[in-house]
Amino acid sequence: MGALIKKEIRAYFMSAMGYALPTVFLFLAGLAFTFMVYQATQEFMTGQQFNASDQIIRPLYGNFMRFLCLIFLPFITMGKFAEEKRTGTLELLFTYPVTDWQLLFSKMVGCFCLLFMVLVPMLLYPILLHTMGGIQIEWSVLATGYLGTFLLCLAFISMGLWASSITDNQVVAVAVTIGLALVFWLIGVVQSFTTNYELGQVFTKLSLLEHFDSFYRGIIDSTDVIYYVTFSAFFIFLTLKALESRKWRG
Repeated sequence: MGALIKKEIRAYFMSAMGYALPTVFLFLAGLAFTFMVYQATQEFMTGQQFNASDQIIRPLYGNFMRFLCLIFLPFITMGKFAEEKRTGTLELLFTYPVTDWQLLFSKMVGCFCLLFMVLVPMLLYPILLHTMGGIQIEWSVLATGYLGTFLLCLAFISMGLWASSITDNQVVAVAVTIGLALVFWLIGVVQSFTTNYELGQVFTKLSLLEHFDSFYRGIIDSTDVIYYVTFSAFFIFLTLKALESRKWRG
């Protein structure tokens, strides 16, 4: 297991993607942070009340974490199985005493290692606001927000790994992941177009975003946690079945 995890982590740092994706994302996040601080400062100078959580923390982390999941995570997961199928290394792994679950778990750990390269540096923003600006930060809200981010990323990574496990083409894996993500992203909008309240509520409860927003309001709802865990477990199950079926065909 340890060797598999090291292999996955090493693979990222041997490719340009392992450096390019975190760099681009942190650059964009830094620009957004600077703009939000500037805008909040201008509003404060005009007599409006300054609230770091409402004006900076929630918009920055809430919006950018969604952006991270929708745009970056599919590119992180796309080659996990697809590339190994194309090069034939996946078949080689099946000849070793490694279970499907160990293989899948190592790839999930590899994805989260790259993800932490983005999430950990972003903690610098509230620390700067608190230490240099003397601004009071609701650390509990930030903590629950990071919990929600972890669960949302877990859902996207599980979905992306499944998409990668059913094809040997990375482009197809990205397209399937983004397509599914958009379905579960926008499904809550159906409520606005249906006159059936119960049906609208069902679609809303299936939305990935519907269960994410409460975390950045400092609320941990067991319903939201169960939703993300169940969603992730479903796609992990599908991935394991895809790997198992490939061995049958072999």
